[in-house]
Amino acid sequence: MKRMLAAAIGATLFATPALAEFFIVREGVSGPCRVVDARPTDGRSIVVGNKAYAVRADAEDEIARVCPGARAVETPAVEVPAVAAPCFYQGQKFSNGARNLIGQVCEKGSWR
Repeated sequence: MKRMLAAAIGATLFATPALAEFFIVREGVSGPCRVVDARPTDGRSIVVGNKAYAVRADAEDEIARVCPGARAVETPAVEVPAVAAPCFYQGQKFSNGARNLIGQVCEKGSWR
């Protein structure tokens, strides 16, 4: 049983990088090109060349050939929304928008 589990984990570790696909997409008709790790589903991004690359470096090298005249840009970082801190009043926890006993409103972890 342990051998089968070890073999399954090993096969997964070696197969995962081979399954990665990278695409060159363009923002609109004449926008900048960038490399993404999933085929875009929105209507704003267009897959250039309609080809999937197994290695990100290959896709980044190919941008100059398939997107002439367009400048390449980095993939934007995904913004993680900050979790609003609760407010405390006399040992009780209040969420944002709640009022305490003296009429103050909890906004982003402080009373106003």
